[in-house]
Amino acid sequence: MYKGTIMSKRDVIGKGLLSVCPTGSDCKDASNWISVKFQTFYLGGDNAGAVFVPEGGTEITYDKCVNDPEAEWYFMGCVLNPVQDQVQTKAPTRSDKNPKLGATLTYPHDEDDGSYNFQSMSYGISTPLGHKLLMSEGRDTTSDKKAVTLESSDGRGLELSDSSLSKRVNLHSTGNVSQLVLTDTKAAASDLETVGPEGALLKAVGNVSVQSIEGSMKMGIQDGLNLVISNSSTQSHATPVLPPTFVPGVGFVWLGPVYKGSSGNVIIESDKGDISIRNHGNGVFIDCLGAQQSDGSTGASFQVRSNNKIHLYAQNGIDIKSTGDINMVGANVNIKAVDSQTGLPGKINLNSSVNDPNLNMGIRKTTAEMDAEVTGPPLRFFDSGNGWDTNYTFGDNISSKL
Repeated sequence: MYKGTIMSKRDVIGKGLLSVCPTGSDCKDASNWISVKFQTFYLGGDNAGAVFVPEGGTEITYDKCVNDPEAEWYFMGCVLNPVQDQVQTKAPTRSDKNPKLGATLTYPHDEDDGSYNFQSMSYGISTPLGHKLLMSEGRDTTSDKKAVTLESSDGRGLELSDSSLSKRVNLHSTGNVSQLVLTDTKAAASDLETVGPEGALLKAVGNVSVQSIEGSMKMGIQDGLNLVISNSSTQSHATPVLPPTFVPGVGFVWLGPVYKGSSGNVIIESDKGDISIRNHGNGVFIDCLGAQQSDGSTGASFQVRSNNKIHLYAQNGIDIKSTGDINMVGANVNIKAVDSQTGLPGKINLNSSVNDPNLNMGIRKTTAEMDAEVTGPPLRFFDSGNGWDTNYTFGDNISSKL
């Protein structure tokens, strides 16, 4: 067995050869170099294999086979030097794996291969069916690609990126249709709007299901921003009422009405326990938006229904106002005025010219509405000039009417 140093790993003629200077020879004289055939522990035909080609400057061992009629030199292994491949600054030749330089696409590679200091930028394994493991070693600290990519033949994969401009984890289906993205202190440009630095994104075109069979489930924010639950469905994917109809030249299509209850809804349900909504801040707001709809139906309304009682209690008063009619119907309508502290009878004022309840009624504003008073334009729930101005006060919700 013999020892030498790799002078070039560029396999110009595609024979799997390394240019090696035998130990003790004048390595500056290329005529002293020999060709050593590279070996690998696994090959699987023309399109599969595991290839880790030693870097230029690496000390190796090589030998010949007794029964080889061509008497070629064969690579046996690298002489271990723990610090040799940590920093490489003087490689004499470019990588043999860069197709942009005219090299044959022989080994697993990436587009940055050989772009920095002539060094190899990728190490990988591929299988006969096209499964791949690629380890990208971008060594330019200002613009690089450092990542481990595991991908199936159909394009499902996992990317672990340490690149200077994009530190992230991306677990994805074919074509990134469904994916889980975890970003670090640096977020890629494509992640800035949806995720941002140190964020997480779970995305799917189809259903997303998160279940806990016998435990608890918690979703919360600690000293962060807003928690938003929204459904922006247009009901275009709602379940059709009628079976599909065949249209010549098009095929089967869904026509007619849809089950509106199958799309566009937000449902919060508890079979046996409570549903508790607590707020220690500005308030709880339920806003129903929209007037007459294009299909003739009315806008959203607020409705509370119960097969039992409906209870409404407050310590500091209850305000009820409508610019339309207020209707009450019951088997009996009981109204009583009493001071809760003294038990003394109070007054029931009907159309009083002295005590106008409207002057004591205030509309509490959301934090966004209070912000808009400063930044403009105003963001009131009720437009000005429709009988609601008396109930609005400027600034924080500190008026006695609130």
